[in-house]
Amino acid sequence: MKHPRDLGSQRGMKIFPLTFILSLTGRGNNSSGKRDVNDRVPSPLWGEGGGEGHSHLKICYFGTYEKNYPRNRVIIEGLRRNGVEVIECHYPLWEREHHKTGGYLSFINLTLLSFRLLWGYIHLCFRYFRIGPFDILMVGYIGQMDLLLAKLLNLVHRRPLVFNPLISLYDTLVLDRGIFRERSVLAKLLYYLDKWSMKLSDLVILDTDTHIEHIAALFHVDRKKFIRVFVGAEENLFYSRQSAPMQDGVFRVLFYGKYIPLHGIHHILHAAKALEGNQEIRFQMIGKGQLSREIRELALKLELRNIEFIEWVRYEELPGYIHQADVCLGIFGDTDKARRVIPNKVFQCLAMGKPVVTRASQAFSELLTGGHDVLFCEPPYIQSIKESILRLKEDAELKRRLSENALELFRGHLAEAKLTAGLAEEIGKRFACNS
Repeated sequence: MKHPRDLGSQRGMKIFPLTFILSLTGRGNNSSGKRDVNDRVPSPLWGEGGGEGHSHLKICYFGTYEKNYPRNRVIIEGLRRNGVEVIECHYPLWEREHHKTGGYLSFINLTLLSFRLLWGYIHLCFRYFRIGPFDILMVGYIGQMDLLLAKLLNLVHRRPLVFNPLISLYDTLVLDRGIFRERSVLAKLLYYLDKWSMKLSDLVILDTDTHIEHIAALFHVDRKKFIRVFVGAEENLFYSRQSAPMQDGVFRVLFYGKYIPLHGIHHILHAAKALEGNQEIRFQMIGKGQLSREIRELALKLELRNIEFIEWVRYEELPGYIHQADVCLGIFGDTDKARRVIPNKVFQCLAMGKPVVTRASQAFSELLTGGHDVLFCEPPYIQSIKESILRLKEDAELKRRLSENALELFRGHLAEAKLTAGLAEEIGKRFACNS
């Protein structure tokens, strides 16, 4: 079996462009929106998660980041499990709205959002100067604008500045989703916001080496400034259940996520049409987003009768749907970005020991082995998705083996503490932190 060697190291629009741009990137959640003032959580002694032998490290996790977004939760919890004290200097901004589309982008709402951003930065300034000494200042996702404020405030403490952006705004909204034209003013603004947020950082955390190579070249940033930390999944939510799924004779195929080009959802719909003759196979599609209208129109055109569309579910309910699924689908996008990333859903399904079918890519090959812990699809994706689903339906041994290997991989290499052990060690080593 191939295992990674080191998983932790490697319109109102015109008036408020930055507010509008950032609002497009966030994934909604059901946070209560309560403001946490410098949330301090006691840490265990260094060494529980793999950081044994290092002195105590204190990190200030800073910004208007989405507190309950998986990337932020996994990094914070993983660092704490490695004996790092993480102090959250946070102002809740992006959590307030679950669906950041439609009325969320109206002139009135963007006006209010801009004032809340300004108000949030005033609050963050006051909180920052009350948190006391720390070793590292880390800015969370989404934080390109927050990074600029952090850099300014950090002139006082002069601590190493670490950025955990997960994505590039320019790469996501311009090159991948095509929301802004490449030569537009907003696209250029995004480009330089990304570029300078990374150049001003001392260390940048991204999710795959393939992604790092692309971003470093695109923005002309030194490759040595980056470190790879896979996305992972929250262990308190996504874990293998003891109870058996429903035994009703239905073979459930699950997709969930935003309807964006990265996911290649049209390939899934065509594969579902090709499997319509097999009445035991049923698809569940959970999500909405940029391509919702096109996806619905395609489903009507194909006259699909074996798909259940669910617009959205609470994040805490997702594990229940995954548990009931026989197969979980990853991504099948034809975009360049689809080659460079491994999305949240794949880690979450691995954590629950579910067979995953997804497109093959250089990024996936950094972590997964086709036929061992995942089934990879090659173009043409429609036929490949269809054949992979039928193969898993007819081969119970393959399905069992993929499930067991996926769970073994996650527990052995992708659990929160193990995922971030290399990050904690690299920070301590690179910046020689001592409290």
